[in-house]
Amino acid sequence: MNRKLFLKYFLLFIVSMLFCFSIKQVVAMEENQANIKEKVPIYYTPEDVLIALLSPKLHEIVKEHYGKKTTVEVYNIVDISLIHSTTTTLGGWFEIELMLRVGELENTTYDIVTLKITAPNTRPENRKTIREVNDIKVDLVEYKKIKRKND
Repeated sequence: MNRKLFLKYFLLFIVSMLFCFSIKQVVAMEENQANIKEKVPIYYTPEDVLIALLSPKLHEIVKEHYGKKTTVEVYNIVDISLIHSTTTTLGGWFEIELMLRVGELENTTYDIVTLKITAPNTRPENRKTIREVNDIKVDLVEYKKIKRKND
């Protein structure tokens, strides 16, 4: 009889320990999962990524041109060119021509902006050695007003 009682209590002890430890692990897993950022599938094109990277500079350029902060939307990427420089060892630069929609709906203006993006890794031999992107510069080459929406 003592042996049956002992086995009963021992089994009850083991089950309760398993139950306690499993609850702690579930709570710990839930806490850890709260800290994990979920990777959400999105549908961006390379153009969307490029526009997102250039957006702060575009807002700054348009603000300087119009003298006030206004709405800026990239309407179209007109052209992208890689220009190699034979005079420097760093390579060349990218020229990007963008059509912008500037202003609110009732006063929309379409402008064309040409940007020069100087990057030290435009030459294939430099891509292997350059690890930082700190030296990338975006400069305004040309700003043209095309037309207003109501014109």
